[in-house]
Amino acid sequence: MEQFSAKQRALLRAIRECYGLAPACNRAGVGRTTAYRWLADAAFKEAVEDARRACVEDVEAQHVAAAKGKCVISRIHFLKSHKADVYGDKGKIEVEHHQTPALPQTELPSLAGAMRLLLESAKGLPKPPHEKVIEAQVSTVPPASPSKPTEGEQKH
Repeated sequence: MEQFSAKQRALLRAIRECYGLAPACNRAGVGRTTAYRWLADAAFKEAVEDARRACVEDVEAQHVAAAKGKCVISRIHFLKSHKADVYGDKGKIEVEHHQTPALPQTELPSLAGAMRLLLESAKGLPKPPHEKVIEAQVSTVPPASPSKPTEGEQKH
């Protein structure tokens, strides 16, 4: 590391602390253009990779310490990562995608009308059992009719 300038060493220390080049440049007070120019040198590029590996090792050590401590989330993550056969997710989720037909470009008189159009367009698609109850409830809503003016409104 003696072969590098004071600014280059400061950048390498910052990379070890925050991994990314942009935040490390900000922390070390070095322009990114300058840093990228330095990266053209193979020795400096290797030193940057070493600093990044050291950063990852530091984070791993902190993660293990947290997992051994009181951090439940770190414990769960650690066990799922290192003993996936025992603590990993066992379930498999499969998702089917059905193309929903486009609704006609009509003016909807009400929310009930919108629901009726939506249900009409979804006919023929497979429905989970819990949706059948919703369909039965919505289909009992009478069609929306234009509101009739009251006597007070007719006089105006």
